[in-house]
Amino acid sequence: EEEAAEEEDEREEEEGEHARTTLWCYQPPGTKEAAIRTVPSVTGPRAGPTLRPGDVFRVSREWQAEDGILYLEMADGSGWMFEGIRGVGRLCIRIEDADTGP
Repeated sequence: EEEAAEEEDEREEEEGEHARTTLWCYQPPGTKEAAIRTVPSVTGPRAGPTLRPGDVFRVSREWQAEDGILYLEMADGSGWMFEGIRGVGRLCIRIEDADTGP
């Protein structure tokens, strides 16, 4: 019974995290793919995965940095993206708040 209760707690935590995500779409001005970063920095190390124009993804956290860039933490844990950058413009557009609560 105790093990089942722990599993239920973990499931509620995961659902709670999912319920606070927002849905975004990578829509750059051109057709270039973007590398997801391991840290919230446009010059940070690449995490490996890339986004292609039109890709939709969930964001668990948004962070406005001192450099004026809005960084987006990927809800799947794959890394960070950024809403836009100077000289290029907006790269990602929020589709909607993706709250999926009961």
